[in-house]
Amino acid sequence: MQKNNNPLHYMLVPLNKQALEVDMEQNGDPCTGNFKEWSLTETQTCALTNTLFFDFCEKFDIFIDIGEDRILKQEFISEALNMAKEFEQYCTKEYQKDAVKKVVEALEFATSTNMPVWFWF
Repeated sequence: MQKNNNPLHYMLVPLNKQALEVDMEQNGDPCTGNFKEWSLTETQTCALTNTLFFDFCEKFDIFIDIGEDRILKQEFISEALNMAKEFEQYCTKEYQKDAVKKVVEALEFATSTNMPVWFWF
């Protein structure tokens, strides 16, 4: 069975404090336009689910799971970014590298804006 490679999963970072306040009630709904987003295909998501995302869940007590959305708080972004960059060094397949690159970009943007990251799966 071939995996669906349409963008179905997102990492969202509020564009500013006002966007954060407005969308806290909507749990980071990507349809509002108040977020910068990075999309992941099913293949990319699977490449990270039992590796990097599992480590995030374990380390930061969040649950990134298909069918649920979760927030990685600002206080954990820097450490998560370091974990992602370290993980990136061990990726051997192109789709893994592409997926981790998106995670790193989202975390770097969150760091620069001091905002959380929503995992919209």
